[in-house]
Amino acid sequence: MDLANQDSRELLISHYSNIDIPVNNSGGPPRGDYRSLTRDDWLAALNLCKPVGQYEIVGKNDD
Repeated sequence: MDLANQDSRELLISHYSNIDIPVNNSGGPPRGDYRSLTRDDWLAALNLCKPVGQYEIVGKNDD
């Protein structure tokens, strides 16, 4: 499941409606020599929209 995708996050929360603690385990950049990574590789690895979106969805259901 790709939590960078809004539809995936909505599906997750519809299935597990009582999430208490979301955990972001994104894994970081691709394996290999850091000198060979492109700017896009780093931006994808450090994309803060993924965990922020996850917390946003969980917070909406925190009634």
